[in-house]
Amino acid sequence: MYINSDFFVKANSSRFTTTEIGEKGSDFIVENDTVVEWTMYFPVSIPGTYSNNYYFNVSKPTNWNVTHLIDPYGVDKISQVVSTSGPGNTTLVLPNNIIVNGRWKIVAESPNYLLNANIWNKTLSTWERSTNFEVSDVLKINATIDNNLITDIELTNASLLIYYPNGTEWTQAYQGVSLDSFGNVEFNNITLGALNASIGKYFVHIRWDNQDISQIGFCLLNFEVLHHTTLSLADDQEPLVSPIYTGDTVLIKVNYTDIDKRAGIIGANVNYTIDNETIITGDLIYFGGGVYVAEIDTTNWQKGF
Repeated sequence: MYINSDFFVKANSSRFTTTEIGEKGSDFIVENDTVVEWTMYFPVSIPGTYSNNYYFNVSKPTNWNVTHLIDPYGVDKISQVVSTSGPGNTTLVLPNNIIVNGRWKIVAESPNYLLNANIWNKTLSTWERSTNFEVSDVLKINATIDNNLITDIELTNASLLIYYPNGTEWTQAYQGVSLDSFGNVEFNNITLGALNASIGKYFVHIRWDNQDISQIGFCLLNFEVLHHTTLSLADDQEPLVSPIYTGDTVLIKVNYTDIDKRAGIIGANVNYTIDNETIITGDLIYFGGGVYVAEIDTTNWQKGF
């Protein structure tokens, strides 16, 4: 967005708006299933010669809706410009009777251009929508961008970013793919492996802009990856001696293994439950190498099986 100052003597000047930290352009925020909110600033300094006859034209995309016009004193002047602030207008006109010197703030909204997106799982020769995957599954993501008001949308790209459950980016999964003329985009297949797809909930970001970044599309999706696991007695676990007498200490040692990775699982929550006269529960402590142990004090246990 830029500001055009058109004075009565036809002295013209144009300047771009800036972000909060003074860089050219504007800040925007967009979340899943929300409109895009834009925030920008521009300085106003009126030379004394033109102090009685001037106005400002603020050029904007036709589908932007200006929701706030804040003067340097923090007063919202949006009610003074409602006739030109809404969608359908490409110029926001600021009359001279509201202009004061200083830094002004504009807040506007625009549509989120990402209409829909889906995650697919390949089952035999067909694709099914899914959010739950296992190792060796093939995943595909596609989306549709609104092509309204966008000329040559096929010359733009959509980006796919996937984040691991710990929040770090899965850099090998990044893709930038061109749209077709209808606004559709289909990203390349991703095969989930035991090593490249750890267990947990993944976050998918699909992003699009119209190259000059005046129109934005964003969508957030999630999917889960599950691994096959097994819990068994550790190899060096000695057989439990029966009977156990009250006051004995019982050692339990187990292996918790990720079968897909063929490796012990680190840092899991492993617990036990013993059905005595009352239910006895506790946690096993991680010993290393996928092994968990617990030393159980049988003091005050009741006699029984």
